[in-house]
Amino acid sequence: MVATHRPHRDAPSTDRALRITVPGEWAEIVGALLMDRLGSYEDVDAEEGSRTLVFYPDTQATGRVDRRTVERLLPHEPSLRASLSVEWERVPRDWVDGWRRHFRPLTVGRLYLRPPWEPPAAAGLVDVVINPGLAFGTGLHPTTRGVLSLLQEGTGGTSRRAAPEGGRAAEPVSGGLAGETPVGAADPGTASVGAADAGTGVAHARPAPVGAASRIPLVDVGTGSGILAIAGAKLGYAPVRAFDHDPLAVQAAAANAAANGVEVEVWADDLLEVPLQVFAGAVVLANLTLGPVTALLRRVATLAGGGGDQAGAAPRRLLVSGILAGAQERAVVEVAGEAGFVSVNTYREGEWVSIDLQPVLG
Repeated sequence: MVATHRPHRDAPSTDRALRITVPGEWAEIVGALLMDRLGSYEDVDAEEGSRTLVFYPDTQATGRVDRRTVERLLPHEPSLRASLSVEWERVPRDWVDGWRRHFRPLTVGRLYLRPPWEPPAAAGLVDVVINPGLAFGTGLHPTTRGVLSLLQEGTGGTSRRAAPEGGRAAEPVSGGLAGETPVGAADPGTASVGAADAGTGVAHARPAPVGAASRIPLVDVGTGSGILAIAGAKLGYAPVRAFDHDPLAVQAAAANAAANGVEVEVWADDLLEVPLQVFAGAVVLANLTLGPVTALLRRVATLAGGGGDQAGAAPRRLLVSGILAGAQERAVVEVAGEAGFVSVNTYREGEWVSIDLQPVLG
């Protein structure tokens, strides 16, 4: 796998690369976990049985990155920790500058995702700017695209590239790296926003509604760069709230929200400690991994009618991702059923699956 984001060339720290070597069987999972914190990466050959993931994080945005930083983001798996190697290396400046010419904006449905040096979206697309110097996740990973696609879809049992009988293909994706084949054309939409107050931890604006999303609350769990929350705000969801256990991610999300002129309340919190009422009646976005996704489902079970004073105030939708097709997908659907939710829509890209879960109607 070769991922496609590297930092803005004007960031002083972009002439250094972070090389993380892991057992080969862990490479895809580790890459997906770290991509939302360190930006995208290259997957290169290492010694037999190992893979090296090469990241280009902007340490002005992320702060110091060392082995301890990386370990905090990874599972507590002895076989992974024992073989983990984390080291920095210098990269030629002309090579870093040259990559920028190959990074192109990405269109996901009506959303136009771009770095700040690219021109704004054409009329009919919703412009979302993510600064790679700050971003922990840029929309280039299939899990992020999956959530963004499902967010723009209604219900009805659709999936991407493998639509169920009677369904239609989900929102197409185009753009990305030079040479990448677009999946299809975009579905246009419009949005406008007010001015941002970049001097606070929350960006203030008046997001314009786009269709039925108007005034529906949205919560982004483990927000990273804030890309999902920002897209939701630009599509008209309000209020938009986002949290992450990593304070650096909170800072990045707040900065990106301000740069996009949208109002997003961002704070540091833990999935297991955040008040349940945060999720009540909201569209909840959770681009995580299997463990946190199932933990989220079990937490909101009472909101879906499993008992207690909060029964009946279920999230409108749970858009979950970071799930591998097959056993992980089946596990999520099973836990969702136990929690009072049913899968109504899926997005598939390669081995990754994003699922739209909605409460079972009594």
